[in-house]
Amino acid sequence: MTITHAQWVLARPQVKQVVLEQALGYYRLRVTVELEVRGYPDQRRFVVKDMQLRVEARNHEAIGLLGTAFPEHPFIIETMMHSSPANYCFELSLTARQIGLLEELRAGGDLHLFVSLHALTSESDVTYSCSDSLIFTVPQSNWIKQLNDSKFTDVLLVEVPIGSLTPAHLVTFLQKARNQIATADYRGAIATCRAAMELLAEGEQKEDQQAVSGFKENPRGMSSENRLRLIRHAARHYTHLANHADSESLKASYTLRDAVLLLTLATAFSAHQLDA
Repeated sequence: MTITHAQWVLARPQVKQVVLEQALGYYRLRVTVELEVRGYPDQRRFVVKDMQLRVEARNHEAIGLLGTAFPEHPFIIETMMHSSPANYCFELSLTARQIGLLEELRAGGDLHLFVSLHALTSESDVTYSCSDSLIFTVPQSNWIKQLNDSKFTDVLLVEVPIGSLTPAHLVTFLQKARNQIATADYRGAIATCRAAMELLAEGEQKEDQQAVSGFKENPRGMSSENRLRLIRHAARHYTHLANHADSESLKASYTLRDAVLLLTLATAFSAHQLDA
């Protein structure tokens, strides 16, 4: 990767390090670039400014744009008589969802980042725009350590594209359950989650019962689809007492942990159905 002004090579940047850090409500990707600024003994003076990095994650099949990393502190580079190395840090803010995208593209291996450098160079009153790029690889073990250090692995993300959910009532149920949890109506939240899962299982009650029977008769011979049906059936069965206002159900008490568990399951089943 080089920074040039017309035919003049001004510097040869190298990405030295990529570090993931936890910030307040988001994550920060810090990219350290080493610049070997070339010397010009003939008194030519070039200026490099407005440097920024465009960062993408890649694998053999897909590309995911993360965004543009800007310098931690503004700086301008001027060529001198002798070459001189210096390190500059660029920062890019990331959401948990973007890191999830990184993980999808990484697919358990090394993290491959496509880094494009963009800058303006000038000499006297002549200004050019230059750009160059490279692939920087973060080894698997290094990246996993950073995920742990940044506490990202302490958070489990279950994302559902709400606008794509069908039927639309499913969205209403999930949002209602979340609001009920916020008001400490844990029994109501669990009952609402049951309604959401009933909607997901609509028209498949016979198949679900066959899955239950298959578990009793030959659990090891069950297909993965029937195993999923069994899990969904068990989750719905767990909500039974909260869904019926009779004397037996009134004996059952529900906590925040119970309500969050059921909302997570209902959301996960929704996401799985969308991916099918």
